[in-house]
Amino acid sequence: MTILESKISNQIRAEISKRGGHSLKLAASVHSGSGHPDIIGCLPTPTGAQIIVCETKRPGEEPRPLQWHRLREWRRAGAIAISATSVEDFNQKLEEQRGY
Repeated sequence: MTILESKISNQIRAEISKRGGHSLKLAASVHSGSGHPDIIGCLPTPTGAQIIVCETKRPGEEPRPLQWHRLREWRRAGAIAISATSVEDFNQKLEEQRGY
């Protein structure tokens, strides 16, 4: 049975909380535009805090081109921007981007 994207998002949000952070699940609407990440959050760092955004996908799926574009926009603005298919995938990519 394939895991639902919503379950992956909830697991990643729980991981952010476990790390001392805070996050929100963004809901798409006609007012928010298209392609925005599913999760926006903040994680503590040794010198303050770091914004993190995450596009969640089911295993084997990839973000659409507009979603990749939005992740690049967040990254250029200084956020950690990740596409993840599981908590393990999220943790690996988080550590790669944080660099500590």
